[in-house]
Amino acid sequence: FPTRRSSDLADVHVEQSYLQSPRRIDLGRWRWICFVTVAVILSGITLIPIVRLVGQAGSVTEFVTTVQSLRPELRDSCVLAGLTAAAVVMIAMGVTGLAVTGGPGAKWLRGALLLLWALPTPCLAIALIEILNRPGPPGMIFDSIALPVLGQTLRWAPLGVLIVVPGVVRVSRDLRDAARIDGCGLAWLHRYLYWPMSFRFLALAGLVTAILAFGELTASVLLSPPGVLPLSVRFFTLVHYGLQGEAASICLLVILV
Repeated sequence: FPTRRSSDLADVHVEQSYLQSPRRIDLGRWRWICFVTVAVILSGITLIPIVRLVGQAGSVTEFVTTVQSLRPELRDSCVLAGLTAAAVVMIAMGVTGLAVTGGPGAKWLRGALLLLWALPTPCLAIALIEILNRPGPPGMIFDSIALPVLGQTLRWAPLGVLIVVPGVVRVSRDLRDAARIDGCGLAWLHRYLYWPMSFRFLALAGLVTAILAFGELTASVLLSPPGVLPLSVRFFTLVHYGLQGEAASICLLVILV
């Protein structure tokens, strides 16, 4: 009888651990009480700040006027969010199959993603500044929109990979083995197997990354070069100058987007 190698058994164990159903807690008659309690708490956490922001933003006319004056900042934020989402999706497409199903360097890749996710954003931004603030090609990146895009890509890439993981583990081992028998390498497995079957998860990763990058503050403030002014940087400036009305309008705009 054919025997499996230890690496194959490890791959099966990894897949089974990803496919296990989450543990459920039977609340019984307390179900609706817990539901109402959580709904009230979440409503208070979200509605009270929004009502306060609406009051500070002023009338609808003032809000529209403020939004119209923020067109350049809104454009920069959309470009930054779109580029970051595209970069994160490309990284997720490239490394998720290797990180989940195993292969050369898979453990090191998982460790690197975990370390990157645990690294505070200010530390990541300062490290990029120290690396790229020098003459030559690094300086060209440092003085362009590529710097905040790179910072936010490194910030949200682990999250994008985590979102795409369920789509990759849905691919059965039989399909992978059949593709490998037909001569498909890792690149062809991604192109014809992982990517088509994980399209919804890739789209979700791009959407979530774009939303997070649109309102991200720390990396944008530290890494945005002159001439690039996202909404988050504009908000940071307005808060320090005490312009609460315009700052509240930016918060409402970010929430709406």
